[in-house]
Amino acid sequence: MADGKSTDKEDKDLLRKRVPSLTVQSPIFLNTPADKIPKHIFEKFLDAVATQQGRKLSNRYLKDLRALYNWGVRNDHININPLKHIEPKGEDQYKKYVPPPEDINAVLLAADQEDMDLILTIYSTGARISEVLRLTWDDINLEQNSITLWTRKRKGGGMQADTLAMTVKLNDVMQRRWKTRNKDSQYVFCKNDGSRFTGDDHFIKKFMPRLCEKAEVKPFGFHAIRHLVATILMDSGKATLGDIQHFLRQRRATTTEIYLKSLKPGSSAMADILDGFENVQAGTKNAPKM
Repeated sequence: MADGKSTDKEDKDLLRKRVPSLTVQSPIFLNTPADKIPKHIFEKFLDAVATQQGRKLSNRYLKDLRALYNWGVRNDHININPLKHIEPKGEDQYKKYVPPPEDINAVLLAADQEDMDLILTIYSTGARISEVLRLTWDDINLEQNSITLWTRKRKGGGMQADTLAMTVKLNDVMQRRWKTRNKDSQYVFCKNDGSRFTGDDHFIKKFMPRLCEKAEVKPFGFHAIRHLVATILMDSGKATLGDIQHFLRQRRATTTEIYLKSLKPGSSAMADILDGFENVQAGTKNAPKM
């Protein structure tokens, strides 16, 4: 995916993972051709889901169905997308749980070296777990102290790259992992056979629940670490909302944002802030808290 383009097979594979089992919810999706289902049927279905299972799930169905029909239109399987003008339902806001730094430390102390490396990579980059699992050694430049993360675009299904400065802790992690790497694998984090982990692997699904239970802290997931990073950057008083948005790569997919191959503005400053935060320990198993 280095050219940022998606293939027809990749589009279909992505949709197969994203689109839920609609036939369980409504038999009409099984018995009616896709191009024969009118808009009002989808509206009725989405209203029922919102009433019975919540607006958030209803909006997820809307998003995935829209993506499915857009794919069908692009590939000339159907002529129109009946969901194009259906608006998502308003959702009640809720406060997401952000673990305190001491809980992150407790989890790090409960982790072995391999587990710790994965957590510190997420912490040092604010990356999504899928981005970290995609990392190859071509994405790590130890001499220039940079790391490149690949993200699937919100539109089109292709991949786009973002290059960030590494923290001192992360550089230490990557230096050590490079020396002890599986030379038969291109991946920074890989299975024993050299293949890469995915979010569907049992090991990844149970990774954080296992460590939180072992550390005896309130359960949190990989994404909560990303929220903690945002909180640390904001509380530092040294980063603006724009800086944090760039660092976390939270932006709309537009024609001017297909590829960003240079270092993000301010990414070195963001790395310095995270390195200077004293409540998350260093990246070796026997290191004391900073």
